[in-house]
Amino acid sequence: MKTNVVVFAEHEGARKQVEAARVCFSAKQCFRMDDGDEDVRCLRALASLLADKPGLAVYGGDDFFAYILKHEPGLRGAVQAVVLDPDVPVPDWAAGLPVGTPDALPAGIRTVFLAHLGTYPRWRMRRRLPADVAVVEPSALAESARVVVPKRAWSPIEANIYPIDIPDVTIRDSLDLLLLDCPARNLALLPNGLAHVHNALKKTSINFQTFDLDIVVYHRYHIERIFDRAGETVLESGRVMPKDPWQAEHYDIWAQPDVINHFLPEIMEIAGAIIKAKPKVLGLSIQQCNEHFIRRLVNYLKTILPDLVILVGGFSCYNAEIGRRAFPECDYMCVGEADLSVGPLVEALARGERPANMPGVLSRFDDPNVRFVPAPMPHNLDVLDFPTYEWFGVDIYRNFNGYRLVPVIASRGCRWARCTFCAERFYWRIRTATNFVDEIEWLVERGCHLFMFNESDLNGQPERLLEICDEVIRRGLKVKFTGQLRIHKACDRAYFDKLKAAGFVSLRFGVDAFSENTLRLQMKGYTKEMVSRVLRDCWEAGIYTEVNWVIGVPGETEEDCDEGVAFILSNQKYIGRMANINPLILTNGSVYWLDPDAHNVHFRAPKEQLYDLYWRAIPAHLWYSSEPYIDANVRKQRFNRIVCSLHERGFPLGPWAERIVNDVLLERDANRSSAAEKRTADNKVDVRPPMAVFAKEVGNYRIYRYAGFSYAVPAEHGELDFLRSDKLPAGVLKDLSEESLIATIEEAQGWADLRGQYDPRLHQRRKGSYMRANATLGDEEEQRPDPLELEGDELFIAYQHHHLAFAGTAWNATFADAKPGDVTVLGAHAKEFSVEFIQIYLRDYKILLFDGRYYSVPVTIERLRMDMIDEAERWGILVDRSLAAIRAKTREAVGIGRGDDADGVDGVDTRTLSRGSGPSDEFLAVPTEVGRVNGYRLVSYEGWIYGLPPELNDVDLREVDVIEMPGVIRDVARSVVEGEILHVTRRAAAGE
Repeated sequence: MKTNVVVFAEHEGARKQVEAARVCFSAKQCFRMDDGDEDVRCLRALASLLADKPGLAVYGGDDFFAYILKHEPGLRGAVQAVVLDPDVPVPDWAAGLPVGTPDALPAGIRTVFLAHLGTYPRWRMRRRLPADVAVVEPSALAESARVVVPKRAWSPIEANIYPIDIPDVTIRDSLDLLLLDCPARNLALLPNGLAHVHNALKKTSINFQTFDLDIVVYHRYHIERIFDRAGETVLESGRVMPKDPWQAEHYDIWAQPDVINHFLPEIMEIAGAIIKAKPKVLGLSIQQCNEHFIRRLVNYLKTILPDLVILVGGFSCYNAEIGRRAFPECDYMCVGEADLSVGPLVEALARGERPANMPGVLSRFDDPNVRFVPAPMPHNLDVLDFPTYEWFGVDIYRNFNGYRLVPVIASRGCRWARCTFCAERFYWRIRTATNFVDEIEWLVERGCHLFMFNESDLNGQPERLLEICDEVIRRGLKVKFTGQLRIHKACDRAYFDKLKAAGFVSLRFGVDAFSENTLRLQMKGYTKEMVSRVLRDCWEAGIYTEVNWVIGVPGETEEDCDEGVAFILSNQKYIGRMANINPLILTNGSVYWLDPDAHNVHFRAPKEQLYDLYWRAIPAHLWYSSEPYIDANVRKQRFNRIVCSLHERGFPLGPWAERIVNDVLLERDANRSSAAEKRTADNKVDVRPPMAVFAKEVGNYRIYRYAGFSYAVPAEHGELDFLRSDKLPAGVLKDLSEESLIATIEEAQGWADLRGQYDPRLHQRRKGSYMRANATLGDEEEQRPDPLELEGDELFIAYQHHHLAFAGTAWNATFADAKPGDVTVLGAHAKEFSVEFIQIYLRDYKILLFDGRYYSVPVTIERLRMDMIDEAERWGILVDRSLAAIRAKTREAVGIGRGDDADGVDGVDTRTLSRGSGPSDEFLAVPTEVGRVNGYRLVSYEGWIYGLPPELNDVDLREVDVIEMPGVIRDVARSVVEGEILHVTRRAAAGE
């Protein structure tokens, strides 16, 4: 088991510090639902505990309590009532008992047992119950009968932010429009695109609601993974999910049917809420990662609510030529920026109208003979209100481990808009510095400090970015920025010094070409000399750099590739890593797509046929360029050679670049790499997908397979041409697999059979709520840890018992014969003990973040120590799980109300304080050199020991963020850093 905490233990007067792991009792890991001896012992102990509880009610229609009664039927007599959420049917075992709801308990109920194995469902149950009722959970076994609890029940727990308040899936009645965002968005980023649509809708007269299902599902998923699945999610198909599927490099996992099936309960839950509420219009944000989740949802909704209008927008809807083929299930699509087009559209839809041929909008009602007219776009971005995420608030938008990267938008479009391979050719505009920094300051006041500019051409006018930096500096905002810049002649050392002073810590440059010829071919507008100077100036200003590379553009030569490798390696000391490296994709909207003849681009079939079949991008094997000849195989060979050359020189790749490399080498992406050509009978390249194949009939539908998708066609429709799926009649369903379509049809039939009563138990069973114990902790019982309770916490500390004894040391002798129950845990803290300063609050308190909890500490306490955390009340320190809650506690402590502090911060002065992290006894210390090892400088700063390689020997840690720089080693222990330095330098000397 991976250790993640340090425990201070005591036995018979002797004390010792040992590494251990934080664990919790997991009901799902404990109960295998297999009628085995271990289950029966636990059920007997749990029944005995519940039988003595006064006024007992059981909350939940889940099957778990039926399992208890199967082995302990006598417990039924102790139950006085059952508590159920609305619309949940009464379970068979509860027949004849009084039935209540969480907010209306039957008379005489004093104790409620939460009969569910899932952690999040129990948290939700507890939140819905009155505060004065006693609550019993399955975890009570860990307190009352730990001796019978199998060791598999102790699940390792990583650092996390839970529990937090997660909104229930509730949709208001009588809505004109429900605006919904579905999984998966990159990490837990705040959805600023959705927020701008929300702001546009606020200016209309319609009744609407915005609901971010993505962030709700994100947190539910990680709560289940961490607390119920021992840290690892394994699907029924056997697929092991990535630790965080929302990370960008896992984008394609959301196109896998087994992954979508895993989230079927969430799909059905939101579908049930929508069907019950019956909004007139459902608005959805479509992009690559959520397309299949949304398709599953829309398919089901259309079978129940055929008149529901589906309106989409988002990143997949940027191109009118692609149009509704991007999501043919929709009735209306807003193309591009929707700030000025979505309002008139939804007001017309709310009136029951079905408008056609509106500017900026495509629909199934349009006259195809009328030319599409783009929507008007706001030229003065300052007139748009910045996002405030008022539907949930800002605090929920954090990753499971507390990390929060906030996307912000200062500009839209691309001022250069000439790069030949790029489809982002939109008019460039930028907000004024005052307007933009107002948003930054508003977010800072709510605990946000790390920002990513979510745009293509932030320095389209370099002086405008300097104005933003000046305003950030003038206001004294302590923030960190990252984003993407163009190589620009105006960006010199003084320019980057100003960016650094404003808080920029990392910048990506879309260099994309590293030879003079390819720079000209890509129409980049700069030279190699300018690239070198900009990268050097940025790096030496203390800003981490990343670069992109596009390989195989028409006209590129083998010599260009060699020149590019030599050039990038000559600048390696100024480049942190390769963020993205791609063989050229011929994508809709690029110059190569719009004017292939001018760039010697040729196709292996008639261009019009390919454009009709492959409307987003042409598969790599179906096009090539001449002068010189470059096809998919040539591009792949060049790509391989470049990647190998970089690898041999130790040039680092970022996670996204690594993912693309693997996709190309393994030929997992037809648009990036070669594929085996299919030939027709006369030996011509077969470019058309196979004809539609009839599979079977299901209910009133005929199932067909075509071009990688399955279609369910209502029986009243005749033969269809599946090539133009956006032209298919309403009622046709499309999904990734035949199984998905059949499940959707059966779900719809089940809804009809139940006369509209949603059955959550059905979906729980389909998801597999009661999984077998995860083997993450190991199969041998004696290898599993012994749990010790950490007083005052719901978690436990687990360690191998033999870690407490070391032979031959008298000091530890008393631990050698100690049993786990004899050892007292005095305290524990995270192995990497780090404290993060958030802000000064209400003048007299500073808010710190440590080990997943927020601490409001009197400013008279200069440094937070471990003993203060262990005795927080004694020192006047307040503790809570969320920033909003700790602020509320602080206001209560000083006796002021919610409205008295101007929405959160009264007297904030972050200008005189800097942020830091590390052991609390060295919080905000000065960097101090403590030694040198094999050319590395050892520096102690903020409780960390840094090993800085020779090329960073002059770096000042107070000015430069070195965490992600190549070669930097960091740990809380000097011995660990020295050992890693020795390991690295020995490998380097051996040529490994």
